[in-house]
Amino acid sequence: METLSFLNSIKLYIPLFLLIVFLIHKIKTNEIKIKWLKFGILSIITIFLSISSYSTIATYNLWKTDPFSKFLLPPYEEAYFYGYAFSHFWQSFFVIILVSVSWAIFLHLARKRTQNRILDKDEVYLGFFTALSVGFPAFIPYLFILFFIFSIQQIINIIILKKTDPIIITHSMILSAIIVLLYGNKIINQFGLGVLKV
Repeated sequence: METLSFLNSIKLYIPLFLLIVFLIHKIKTNEIKIKWLKFGILSIITIFLSISSYSTIATYNLWKTDPFSKFLLPPYEEAYFYGYAFSHFWQSFFVIILVSVSWAIFLHLARKRTQNRILDKDEVYLGFFTALSVGFPAFIPYLFILFFIFSIQQIINIIILKKTDPIIITHSMILSAIIVLLYGNKIINQFGLGVLKV
């Protein structure tokens, strides 16, 4: 269980650290390196796979030593353990991947439609990374916070500062993800989104 606790900790702290690095680098240089984003995406997927694999193996080994639950494992029972493992340890991983890919596709289509005026290639990767980082159902408050921050940024730039430059969504994505990583559980509980957990 210490291993699982460690994996769950790095699932939070690695994306949080990377997001802070991305934000600082973006403010200083006005860019985010795709190479860093790819590393972050690979890191999170590896952590998710490690958590799911470890949980599956640990449960199998625990059940194998129990006089009752050993009969729920192959060769006594072929389907039960696989179904249990999928619904408890793997289903959330696939849902998070599906949500993240869908968000990245949406951003890519928005980028093409606006001809790179709001989004660029880096931000599509960043969107995928931030969606993976926050997970599901935390992705829902992430979206609301993202568009709220983005709207405030637009109001400041257009109405107050009278800027006509293309508005960058990068800061909004990163800040939204950081807020959700830090306070996501409280937000989920506050708005009853826990029922959507898989």
